Amino acid sequence: MEQHTQHEENRPGPGSSRRLFLLASLTLLILAGILGTIFAPRLWRHPSLLSTRTVQGTFIPLWSDDHTVVLTKWGTTAYIWNLSTNTLTKGHPGGCVVQDNGLESSTGLYWICSYYDTGTILVFDQLTGAQTVNYNDHRNHFWVNYTLSNDGTKAAFVSDQQVFQVWDLQTGKIQLTLQLPPSSQPVAIAWSPDEQKLAVHYTGQGIEIWDLAEKRLSSTLTGPDATDKGGELDWSSNSARLGYAAETYEKTQVDIWEASTGKLVLAHQSGPLFAGGLIQLLAGGQSFLITGENYDHFVLVSAATGRTLLDQTMPFMSSFQISPDTNLLELANGKTIEIYDAFTGQKVATYAGLVGGYSLGSTPVGTPSAMLGGWSPDSQSIASAGQDARLHVWNARTGQDRTSYHLQMAFPSAVTWSQNGSMIAVSTSTGNAGTPVSALTSIQGIVSIVSAP
Repeated sequence: MEQHTQHEENRPGPGSSRRLFLLASLTLLILAGILGTIFAPRLWRHPSLLSTRTVQGTFIPLWSDDHTVVLTKWGTTAYIWNLSTNTLTKGHPGGCVVQDNGLESSTGLYWICSYYDTGTILVFDQLTGAQTVNYNDHRNHFWVNYTLSNDGTKAAFVSDQQVFQVWDLQTGKIQLTLQLPPSSQPVAIAWSPDEQKLAVHYTGQGIEIWDLAEKRLSSTLTGPDATDKGGELDWSSNSARLGYAAETYEKTQVDIWEASTGKLVLAHQSGPLFAGGLIQLLAGGQSFLITGENYDHFVLVSAATGRTLLDQTMPFMSSFQISPDTNLLELANGKTIEIYDAFTGQKVATYAGLVGGYSLGSTPVGTPSAMLGGWSPDSQSIASAGQDARLHVWNARTGQDRTSYHLQMAFPSAVTWSQNGSMIAVSTSTGNAGTPVSALTSIQGIVSIVSAP
């Protein structure tokens, strides 16, 4: 009898069963949380569509900050989209009236006006319409050239009287003024990415590099005769090297110098490309890219050996883009986007199989062209859009499709990332192939904002 009673006492009661159930449930919840943390990003791969806007016409979306998208057309701000309030307002018209006595240009965020007869500089904020710069030193000099800082908020101007000034376009304040030595008229200027140096090219006088912090001439570059002709300047992304390209009917001359010492690193000659092409230093100045005038011919050359790494002609070219770190080159043709290593020239990825997009660049409007791609700020991903009505985000090095999203679009015209890389803007139009340029303003466009993976 006592033995039976002891057995009954050791048997788990209802309270013990409940405790075991709660403990097991809690363990499962913790395990599910851990697994969710690991696998959820892989399962929830579709980005969310944050917002869309229908506009009249085809526009390029520019991000002035992570909350504001500026819709531009031919450099003019047409609409300002405040994502915080989801409101769309019309942009301000250009404030320049220069006619034949000056030049005007647009950065997409600012109108810059320069007048021949008075030497006046006017700058207008396209977001607010406010005039931020109204300058005239009454010396009647003409500001022959300018270049923007990386963030587009400052501009460096050089006049025909060799006055160099740096302006804050937001505040209108002059941050630096230098009187350059008397020389012939400067034909090109280039501001280094670190904003510490300025390269000025004078016809017949070579190229000078100015140290902006110390306000002094740091070096005068000498090289082949091409420096006496009109050409293009470009800095490497690390501001360590400066490149120059000049085009003649017989050859293309490229010179590269070490900016700190003025030492000529490479003097390279190749067959002629179209006049008006560009030079761009890639991979920290270890290679350079020359393009033809119509951006349909690309030559990538090693700055160490002068050996051609890539010579590519791309018919029906819609775009080429260099990654923000300048280590990768994107070439887009009719149905693919090809990615090349800027140091070796080797192809590292191909995004293929999508129907072409819609070009508003040098390719005639209405011609089926490449699907469009845009680099993420960290250079790790490319977002592309084509006529398959999907936005794709690819791994730039492997070509792996990280995610895709269905969008209502016919002809994508631009793909851009927000500055922090968290959002992607896609601009598309509903026009058909063959639509004439005169009808572009009547085409209905759709701009979509999607969260990046």
